[in-house]
Amino acid sequence: MTETAQLDLDVLTEKFRHFNRFYTEKIGVLNNRLVDSEFSLTEARVLYEIANEEKNREGPSAQDLQQLLHIDRGQLSRILKDFESKGLIRRSADKLDARKKNLQLTRKGKNAFSKLNQLSQNTMRQLLSNLNESQQTKLVAAINDVEACLNPTPRKFDYQLRRIQPGDIGYIAHRQMLLYQQAYGWGINYEIIAAEILCDFVKNFDPLKEQSWIAEANGKIIGSVFLAKESDEVSKLRLLYVEAEARGLGLGTRLVEECINFAKQAGYRKMKLWTQSCLISARRIYKYFGFKPVKVESHDLFGSEMDGEYWEVEF
Repeated sequence: MTETAQLDLDVLTEKFRHFNRFYTEKIGVLNNRLVDSEFSLTEARVLYEIANEEKNREGPSAQDLQQLLHIDRGQLSRILKDFESKGLIRRSADKLDARKKNLQLTRKGKNAFSKLNQLSQNTMRQLLSNLNESQQTKLVAAINDVEACLNPTPRKFDYQLRRIQPGDIGYIAHRQMLLYQQAYGWGINYEIIAAEILCDFVKNFDPLKEQSWIAEANGKIIGSVFLAKESDEVSKLRLLYVEAEARGLGLGTRLVEECINFAKQAGYRKMKLWTQSCLISARRIYKYFGFKPVKVESHDLFGSEMDGEYWEVEF
């Protein structure tokens, strides 16, 4: 590692430590008890995991908790014994392995967890209520990004598809501009063209012949596509994109499939699209669904010269 890279890493490390100190102070972790409760942070987390795991099965074992939380075995044992002495948890034999003891909350434990959970919820809600909608959106996106960077395993997206909503036009044009600028050096004209396409889509929207699909996960847009009408028999697929952290999960294929299914139901005989030769992943998806390139034209609409490709598929 070069000296410059080491200096950069040192700066990053100090910035990370500064944020950690700031955030732990902000949420009250430095107090002896979490959010004015009788529980420490570690105790509250153990209680939470027992309650959470209990929803899906008989409850976790002590070994399950140790592996999940990476907590010292002795410390965990003391916490569980204290919970038992206070009547918060009970141990029961696993139905499949009698040697294994599952941990479950008692009625008293469930009441204690419910109060603790509500206190924590209120604390976080109070922090968020001091932010405007734009700041809240930025915060959620930043949290997702931090989690994606620090999580050693690939993220799983439980995403939903929805229709276009207020605020989407500017956001989608903005995100596509940044992604394509970083990857290919495209200029601001692309953002202008994307915004114009979206504005025309909304202004002239025909619900029987046109539709939008916005993929959203954890409050953040992770991809989208639009189907627009060219004529009664010809539709156009517009502005397909998927965020970098959601690629490789089949989302792009799902979005194009939604377009095609809707187009067939709407009575279209043909679907067209315009793409660029550098968009390899998108072109692979189009080929999969039977699209074929029918014309190639060089242009410099986005700054540097590139090949724009016209593709079509008939139903």
